[in-house]
Amino acid sequence: MPGFEYTVRSGDTLSGLARRYSVEGGWQAIWDDDHNEELRGMRGAPNRLYPGDRVYIPGAEGNVESAPSGGTVELTTPPPYRIRAENGTDPPPALIPKGGLTVTMKAVHDDGASGAWAWSTDSTKITLSNETTDTLTVTSGANVSAAALAETVRLNFTPSGGEAMPDISTRMTVIAVTVTAAPATAYGFDGMGTNAGDPTPAGQIPHMSVKKNTTADVQVTVTGGVNGGVLRFTSDDAATAEATVDDSPGTTFPLHIEGKSKNKSETIIHIRAGSDTGPECASIAVNVYREMSYTGKVARIHDSTSAGTALSRPNFSIPDTQTALRGYYKQGVTTISLTDYNSSGGVIDVNYDPTGSGSLVLEAGRVSTGEQRVKDALTGTGKKIVIVKKLAWLFKLGTAASIGDRTITMSSHLSADYMAYITNGSYQFGGPGNYENITVTATNTTTRVVSLSGALTKAHPTTEGVWWPLGGLSGNPAYVQESTDTQAKVDEVIGHEFGHEILGYLDVDHAECLMHYINSRTGQKIRFKPMNVHYNPPGGTENQWDCLSRT
Repeated sequence: MPGFEYTVRSGDTLSGLARRYSVEGGWQAIWDDDHNEELRGMRGAPNRLYPGDRVYIPGAEGNVESAPSGGTVELTTPPPYRIRAENGTDPPPALIPKGGLTVTMKAVHDDGASGAWAWSTDSTKITLSNETTDTLTVTSGANVSAAALAETVRLNFTPSGGEAMPDISTRMTVIAVTVTAAPATAYGFDGMGTNAGDPTPAGQIPHMSVKKNTTADVQVTVTGGVNGGVLRFTSDDAATAEATVDDSPGTTFPLHIEGKSKNKSETIIHIRAGSDTGPECASIAVNVYREMSYTGKVARIHDSTSAGTALSRPNFSIPDTQTALRGYYKQGVTTISLTDYNSSGGVIDVNYDPTGSGSLVLEAGRVSTGEQRVKDALTGTGKKIVIVKKLAWLFKLGTAASIGDRTITMSSHLSADYMAYITNGSYQFGGPGNYENITVTATNTTTRVVSLSGALTKAHPTTEGVWWPLGGLSGNPAYVQESTDTQAKVDEVIGHEFGHEILGYLDVDHAECLMHYINSRTGQKIRFKPMNVHYNPPGGTENQWDCLSRT
């Protein structure tokens, strides 16, 4: 006895339909019937029927029965043709990513009869091409579906010399998938936008970092009226990383990325609709790294002979600084451990400010008297950070400057790299009791000649020079000033200088990055996106996750 095709209504279940129509074999016979191949591919499980689904009820004649809401509903025997995937055998695609992506459907006649095919849709979310052939191309628009299976594609067949047969149809959902940082990102996430929180630009994919042999999450959101259960996740290199998802994922859910035993490797995780070979909705590059571990000692120093050098926070918290630095550098799968240089705790007294300026004066290109005294006080090996009240960085003159001069010549010990720091802008110039402000309009890093916007108003000996604004300076030890900064800001500067000294990072132009070249940075990101380098090499870039050795 033939069966009929039934449109699912609210409250229907396969078990209930099997009882209503006395189907031999019960709900399993309905689910396993060849006519329901499309339904099985679309739903995946027999308990996932939705109102509007078309289900074939085997073993019963088509007839008219009472509808649950009153009136009648016609149950018809399906015509002898069906809608299939491009290969002609699999169920037709039920999902299509938005944004101009395409899927293919094929009309298949059970008996191979010849005639005319006609495809159509009323949907505004998809467009059809090749509508009068047996192979249809469906293209998604810019918007997702309002609900699951909201877009209907109809197929009609007119046999040669005969009349048009009844329409059959399949339904689709236009979806979108976005990948963002997890609420508690274990390591790094970079959407590759200009700014750290920007959406991923067209043509690029986001990156995430994962420690080897460790699992970290990203957040996936799917829109279009469906949930994460319709998605599949594949890896280009399962030996580098694989993705898994919890049972019954919602519309927003964590995607678990398992980094494998690789010191430094990248793979792409593809997020596909419906199956492992379905259309790609989104992807993410996974960078698996061996974690790099670094150590350093922090020394809090003042000069008891110079009242202006007294620290505002002599009990500055080194454990809190360690926590901050680990937060910065976890993005590149790196960790830093800090200890107090002074084993008994507290501030170390060093006579580094004999002139009473209140600053530790550092000289560009060579070691100053005050710096040498600090170095002499800090014995032993290892990386060191010195915190003082205030820093000053002096670029000394090579030739005395006279009143009326519109250029100045800097000392011969200043290399081109140091001269590159003196960019166009305003600076304090001179020495104690003999300062004036200058505006630099050009710097020749080879001849060390600096051009000024106006004439000097004072004479200056070679013991004076250009004072460069300084919050910290890399080296071993590296120097950081406390000044009026909060501990959070001091931690940030320490992190920046450690980036130079321990990880070999360069200064970059991007203000949201921890390695921004001045202390006016607005963020502390460590990024996979190549960052423009501020100093040498001119025009160079640096990928901060990837430039570290992992051996």
